[in-house]
Amino acid sequence: MKRHPRGDNVRRALAQEAARIMAEHGIRDFLIAKRKAAERLGVEDGPALLPKNSEIEAALAEYQRLFGGESHLSALQAQRHAALAAMRYLEEFEPRLVGA
Repeated sequence: MKRHPRGDNVRRALAQEAARIMAEHGIRDFLIAKRKAAERLGVEDGPALLPKNSEIEAALAEYQRLFGGESHLSALQAQRHAALAAMRYLEEFEPRLVGA
């Protein structure tokens, strides 16, 4: 199926705005972020134009790389260490790691 370049540009802009919303406002729900981005950019909330979650994840990683820099990496490392410590503390309950 052939895609229209303007549609791709709109999807990319929506993905970038949704990523910014998620990063700055702590929103974790992709659909909410997509709808807020569409509203802010004046795009009708049509499923054909909304970006995939994977597109938003990629845009979010890029946003964090550009604007989070070393502080984001340090915070992420600290969160991972805290999660590991919590899993060790709860070892008798056989915790499982899920998510990113």
